[in-house]
Amino acid sequence: MIELIWCLRRAAQVIRHHHERCDGSGYPDGLEAQEIPFPARIVAVVDAYDAMVRSRPYREGCSPTEAVGELMSKAGSQFDAEVVAATRRVVVPSGEERTSPPSPPSPTWMVACAPTRPCSPP
Repeated sequence: MIELIWCLRRAAQVIRHHHERCDGSGYPDGLEAQEIPFPARIVAVVDAYDAMVRSRPYREGCSPTEAVGELMSKAGSQFDAEVVAATRRVVVPSGEERTSPPSPPSPTWMVACAPTRPCSPP
């Protein structure tokens, strides 16, 4: 459905493939490694990290360090190893223990990265 919105067509591929796994056992298409679009590999790691550190009604979230450890244990099979390594460098810099997630980017950063043209057909 998102593919019908012209300015979101590229995002549709990221959404479609973010449950693929580097070992080819993911879905919907069973893509592996470099066949998976790079942005989808990033979203897979970020989505899993977020799911682990956020508390749910049925469980407490884990620490960022624990979440990164879990990502690292699945690097190369479920997740892209380079994306996991980059995530580790951002979330737990210099091997320090972190007990809360890093602060989100400032709204200024988000505005700077926003599309410059409106979301309407060319």
